[in-house]
Amino acid sequence: MLGLLVKRSDRLYVGLKWYLLDTYGFFKEDYHWLRDGIVLGNVSETRFYPEACESDREEDAKNPLGSYTNREKIYSYATIPLLFDFTNPMMSYWRSYAINVYWYLCGFVIIQFFLLAWRNVGFLPIWTMVEYMQLGAFIPLYNFRLIPYLYDVFKPLLVTHLVLTNRAYVMTDMEQDYFDINYEYYWLNIAKLAQSLALMTLGAVLLLIINLVLLMVYCAIDKESRMGIWLGDILSQFKYNVYIRYYMLCYFDLTFFSVMKLVDARQGNDTTPGRR
Repeated sequence: MLGLLVKRSDRLYVGLKWYLLDTYGFFKEDYHWLRDGIVLGNVSETRFYPEACESDREEDAKNPLGSYTNREKIYSYATIPLLFDFTNPMMSYWRSYAINVYWYLCGFVIIQFFLLAWRNVGFLPIWTMVEYMQLGAFIPLYNFRLIPYLYDVFKPLLVTHLVLTNRAYVMTDMEQDYFDINYEYYWLNIAKLAQSLALMTLGAVLLLIINLVLLMVYCAIDKESRMGIWLGDILSQFKYNVYIRYYMLCYFDLTFFSVMKLVDARQGNDTTPGRR
């Protein structure tokens, strides 16, 4: 487990000493005590890597010193999936880090938004910060694997994709479905992505409602008054900036979800009404 915490390697290689086997693939007589502890079933009929051993038998007949060329190359490996053991102190620390940073980022984005609005200096700093956070949040989804505890380092950034809860409240029947293994390592199931898209849709509806309310108020008051001038400035932002900016914030999620859904469908996974 410690090796998986500090390394990304996920294959266990087992080499077989070439001198244990004869040219027929049986354990040599001097090593029968090893055979009895390894082989299940009839030990007298179990052969190991017979093709490699037979190749050595052919070469052995030509070489008076014997040949072990093929048996020296015998090895096997097993793929070990990444293990997320949160009882480990390091893993536990990064899990706590992820939870605390999640709340910190939520508060930081909200406070920065109101401070920039109060100072009336524009929201470019917060949009730039959120877009970079969105890019960082998708790093674990690329085609490579991280050290297990590093997934918790990136998880707080998912708040910028409106992944706000560990449990999904829409399409709950797909909480165990993932687009691929990298999404599963990241705990980003299809239900969470669907909930994120639902929240983005809700956000777009709220923007439209706010725009309509402000427009009605603007039409009902004196446009030359202080409040009228202020509302006119706000409405101009809706006309040229707000919707474009909101689309850009949703762009990564819409693109990733659409592409992965097409890949998922092409692989024949459109088998349930929820997936379709």
